[in-house]
Amino acid sequence: MGKSRFATALAVAAVLIGGMALAGEAWAQKANKPAKPEGAGRAGQNWAQAEGSRPLFRCFFDNMAIRRQLKEKLNLTDDQLQKIRAIMQAHKEEIAAALKSLNETHKALLAAVRADHVDEGAIKAAADRMGDAIGSASVLRAKIRQEVLAVLTPEQRTQVDQALDEIQNNRDEAVNEIGNK
Repeated sequence: MGKSRFATALAVAAVLIGGMALAGEAWAQKANKPAKPEGAGRAGQNWAQAEGSRPLFRCFFDNMAIRRQLKEKLNLTDDQLQKIRAIMQAHKEEIAAALKSLNETHKALLAAVRADHVDEGAIKAAADRMGDAIGSASVLRAKIRQEVLAVLTPEQRTQVDQALDEIQNNRDEAVNEIGNK
């Protein structure tokens, strides 16, 4: 698989399995919430605002920025970076297999949904296969996460957890906003 296809597949997988994990500051604050720290960038903010009040767009771009900022915040040492690269390299084939499975099961589900006639059984079977692929990819993600966390300092682990909490809060707010419209 070419590097650009692998990168695209990795991005798709990250979205499918909850973001690999791996976006900006929390999106537009409501009046009753405290303001975000000064200087905290909000990638995609202008585009999201131009698109109107679309919570999923804001969530997606803000979460991408949180991940990007986290990389800078962690201030990883050269040794840590080398160890993390080695971990990722050690799992390269497993990651590629998981991404391939996610891609194939996603295509099969789309084909079932887009069929000329609704076949509930075929759609559910395709969704079950995709669920299995997501489950397997999630287990792999958890294993790799544990290996990477072992390379980080306790402070860095706290920063990672805080960023992931912020990402989840963004998702929760976006879903709540959609549900309240």
